[in-house]
Amino acid sequence: MNNTENIDSNLNKNTEVLEQNNQEKTDNNEPVMLVDAADESLNVDTDCYPYAILRDDFDTTLESNQLFNEGKTIPFQFFPKIFKDERGCFAENLTSKEEDWMNSLTYWFKNAITNTKQINRSYSNPGVFRGFHAQKKPFCQGKLVECLSETPIWDIIIDARPDSTSFQQFTIFRLTANTMSKVWIPAGFLHAIVIPKLDLIPTGENASYNQIEYHSPAILQYFVDNYYDKDSEITVNPDSILHVIAKQYFDDFMADQAKNIQMYGLLKAISDGLTYSEKDKNGINYLDFIKEVDEDYKSKNVLWYK
Repeated sequence: MNNTENIDSNLNKNTEVLEQNNQEKTDNNEPVMLVDAADESLNVDTDCYPYAILRDDFDTTLESNQLFNEGKTIPFQFFPKIFKDERGCFAENLTSKEEDWMNSLTYWFKNAITNTKQINRSYSNPGVFRGFHAQKKPFCQGKLVECLSETPIWDIIIDARPDSTSFQQFTIFRLTANTMSKVWIPAGFLHAIVIPKLDLIPTGENASYNQIEYHSPAILQYFVDNYYDKDSEITVNPDSILHVIAKQYFDDFMADQAKNIQMYGLLKAISDGLTYSEKDKNGINYLDFIKEVDEDYKSKNVLWYK
C-alpha cells in the first residue's frame, strides 16, 4: 500500500457518515467542548490534567514528591525498561523500592497497588467496544490496566470530575503486550476500550505500509482499588459521545497521516462499526450524565466519585 494520501478512501467516507448519523444527538444541546489532552502545547504541570508521558521525561516534568502527592489524580502511561536477548525479554513491572521510583510505578500507584481489591481480566474480539464505564462512591475505582495479547487495545478515558480543571477532556492510549506498558486511570474518569481489526505498519520505504490483521481476542488485565458493585455502576451510551472523540482524532489523522498512522486501526474500527453490549447501548446519554454530575457539584457541592 503506497502513498498515504490514498490510505483507505472509505475511512473518510465512513467517518463522515458516522458524524452525520450522530449530528442530531448534539444539535439541540450545548456544545461539547473537549480538548485533546495529549496536545504537546499543554502544560503538564496543570492540576489533574490528563496527559501521556514517557518514562524518560520523568526528571524534566514531575519530581518524585509530586508523583507521590499528585499521582493518584493524573492519568498516566508507563513504559517499563525491557531487557532483551536471544531467549526473549524481561521487565520489572512493579517494585516497592521507593528509591527506584524512576524505574517503577511506586509513587504513582503505591496506594492503589497495596489496596488492590480485585484483579480483573477481559477477552474482547477485534471490532469490540466496551464502555463507557465507571463506578460512583462509595465504590469508585482507580484502575491500572495492561494489555496481555498480541492484539492491541485502544484505551479511551474522559475526565468526568466536575471539580477538575480538565473536566470533559479526553485522551487515548494504545496498549500492546510487546511494550508492556500500563495506564493508570484515576477514579472519576469514564473508561472504554476499542479493539482494532487491523493496523498499518510502516515499511520504511517510500511511505508504504504493511497491513496486519488481528483475529485473536485482545486481553485486558486491570488492578482496581475498590470492589465491583452493581448498584454503583455507571454506563454511558457510547453513541452519545464516541463520534465526538472519533472526529477529533480523524482530523488529526487527516492532517498528517504519516505521523499519525498508528491511529488508523482505531479510526477504521470506529468507522466500520463496533460491537456493543445491550447494556452499553442502553446506558445514559453522555450529556445527561455530565449535566447531572455538574449540577450536583455546583448546587449541592456533592461529587459522584469521592
